Order: sequence, then C-alpha cells, then structure tokens
Amino acid sequence: MKIRRHITYANVVATICLLIVAGPSISWAAGQLRSADIQDGSLTGQDVKNGSLSARDLSRSTRRALTDTSPWEKIPKGTLVTGAFNYAYTVRGGGDIHVEPIQLPARPSRTFPVSAVNFAPDGNSSTIDDDASCTGTFARPTAPAGKICLYLGAELASDQIQGVGAEFASMRAKGLFNLFWNDDSGSIAGQSNEIYGSWAYRAP
Repeated sequence: MKIRRHITYANVVATICLLIVAGPSISWAAGQLRSADIQDGSLTGQDVKNGSLSARDLSRSTRRALTDTSPWEKIPKGTLVTGAFNYAYTVRGGGDIHVEPIQLPARPSRTFPVSAVNFAPDGNSSTIDDDASCTGTFARPTAPAGKICLYLGAELASDQIQGVGAEFASMRAKGLFNLFWNDDSGSIAGQSNEIYGSWAYRAP
C-alpha cells in the first residue's frame, strides 16, 4: 500500500479540529504539574528562566552560606565562627608582658563586653580566666551566644595567660579582642617560647 505524499484539505481540517479539542486538556495538564511529577536531577540551569529565582527561593542554610562576612558585614545571628592563634619568639628576658590582638572575620552581631573573652577550663595553671561556659576543645572550639572562648593548645615558658576584649567599645564593635600573657619568671634571654590555641565566637 502506498502512502499519499500530498496533504489534502481534509487532513488540514482534521488536524486543526484535533488541536482545538485537545488544547484545553493540554493547558490543564501543564497547570497540574507538581514536584513529584519531575524526575530528581532532571532539571538544569537551562530549564530555569534567568532572573526568576530570588533569595526567598533558597533554603536558610544556603542563604547563610552566601552571606558576605567581610569585615564590614555583621556575623549572622546564631552563626559560629572559629579561628586559631600561634606566637613563637625568642625570650628577651624573664617576666616580659605580651599583648597580641585577634580580629574576628567580620563584625559581631552586637558589641561584646570586655569580660566576654575567656579561656576554657583546661587544667593548666598558666590560664587565669577559665570560663565554665566554654565547653569545646582546642580541636573543636565552640562558644555560647555572645562570648568568645579561647582554647589553649600548648605553651612553653608562659604564664598569666588570659583573653580580654579590646579596651574601647568602638574596637569591640569591630570584633577586636586581645591575648595577654607573661614570659615565665624562670625564662632566660635567648630561650624559645611559643603559645598557640584556638578560639570561637557565636553571634547572639
């Protein structure tokens, strides 16, 4: 049997009628599509209209991950930030006092008081401001809301180690705090000394 090669008037009319009848059904079906009707992983960036997504279409965790935490931005509420410190040097003479500033990676959500910066209890008599609310470790630092907790990793010939917020509120508002310590009174000039640890801050 041979298939006719030419489109007849009847073919055209029949096709148009079919589209007119089926049209509403096709539109209805498209309007009823749900996420369960789409295979996971099948959509790509080409399937999403440019500029059609907003921040509200993203999960809270994704929005936090995309938050700019430059020194000019505030750390989002509830966010935990951590860091480390390490100072190695040659002792000039026994009993020298050292002050080293430490800067949060961004502005705290609110200005913390001077007393909010403390070491965790570590059994080391060299740290003198142990705070029981600092419950992390050197390897896993953490802090309660509004506090900066420091965790001593190790020290050589150091004494009277403590953490203190910067003197002026305007400096603390920018996330600045200080690490204080003395060289052990038994230290001698030319001796190597080192102190290192970690810290954590959680935005209230």
